[in-house]
Amino acid sequence: MGQIVELTLQQAPWDLLLEADPNRKQISTYLSKSLLFGYQLDGQIIGVVVVEPNHSILEAEIKNIAVNPSFEGQGIGRQLLSYVIDWSRNNHYKTLFISTGNSSIRQLKIYQKV
Repeated sequence: MGQIVELTLQQAPWDLLLEADPNRKQISTYLSKSLLFGYQLDGQIIGVVVVEPNHSILEAEIKNIAVNPSFEGQGIGRQLLSYVIDWSRNNHYKTLFISTGNSSIRQLKIYQKV
């Protein structure tokens, strides 16, 4: 069983981040002002979620979430989302949101369920 850990910018798993957003330059713009949480299994990060908090209005946005394709369908993405929801509540954020394209039907279903 894995665990969710906070990652530093130096530990950012670029291979996973690029799975969800193929624009490395875009990722770089939000990564430096965000928090990274990784799903670690046997010492390897196989899932990641990036959250950008806006402290002044107590709002946070999930900017990126990805799971290694070899581990998809095992509930890891759902665990990462649940972790971030709990994190935002524990840190008194009033709003947590996520944006995605219309073509991401499978991801939308997961987001709606969680």
